[in-house]
Amino acid sequence: MVEPYSFGVACDGSRLSGLAQDFAAGLILRRGAVDSLTALHIKPRAEKLELVPDHLKPDKLEGDLEDFARHHELDIKWLAQEREPEMRTGEALCKLVQSAACDFTVVGSYGRKDPDDPEHIGSTGSEPLKLMSGGCFVVKNSSKMPTDEPMKWLVATDDSDFAMKAIKDTKSLMKEGDTLSIFMPTAGTVGMKTSGSEIETFKARKTAKYDQMCDEFTFMLKDSGVTVADVVLKHIENQDVDVLVIAHKGLTYSYTAKSGAEEEQKVQLGSTATGAQQVLSRLLLMPPL
Repeated sequence: MVEPYSFGVACDGSRLSGLAQDFAAGLILRRGAVDSLTALHIKPRAEKLELVPDHLKPDKLEGDLEDFARHHELDIKWLAQEREPEMRTGEALCKLVQSAACDFTVVGSYGRKDPDDPEHIGSTGSEPLKLMSGGCFVVKNSSKMPTDEPMKWLVATDDSDFAMKAIKDTKSLMKEGDTLSIFMPTAGTVGMKTSGSEIETFKARKTAKYDQMCDEFTFMLKDSGVTVADVVLKHIENQDVDVLVIAHKGLTYSYTAKSGAEEEQKVQLGSTATGAQQVLSRLLLMPPL
């Protein structure tokens, strides 16, 4: 039985926002429409509303969403909130996601202002990855929209607890017929010799562990000085993958918390996630913490 989730989708009227809506609807429909979907919109403050073009005003976007919901035969809730003074759009969106209690949120890789390089993730896309309390799908120009056809999911693991949870969460989103591959780029453990029986024993142990969890497991010994993010990106260049999954943080993760009772702790992306999310040309999923 499919476990129902609460999905959110960020809506600002941009082209990538439209792709995010398509992706969220496609994912829910292929899962049997058991999930709930909330459209999340950050409204301009009242004194700024007259500067917004008519086709991007909140009432027009809400009407467009109602048409979208009818077309896909989905029940979509509209939730809009003004951005607080001095708060960036990405921060306001994360706060709205928390209020809506979304398990996963789908956002476009950039908003109304297209970047010079459309394959990079703009501030609206990157801030939710750093600050969002739940899983975050980032839809880009080249992202494949979910259909009833089988999807291929790839999880990058460093054998941390966070990576193990990423695998578990990915499986909960998959449909019968989907395939799961797990990729482990590693330099081995501290002090381990990268040739000979020691590394071969290490590889055999990890292969035995992950082979039970997926359709295909790949172990890759990375070269010294090469980042894990670079290895992950190089690995998927020739892979037919629909969704790449990377945990927020890994074995070497560290974080800083703001002081004061009123301050919320902000999630700092680990180096692997940060490196990959800047240049990835496919969909990127950051599973929940």
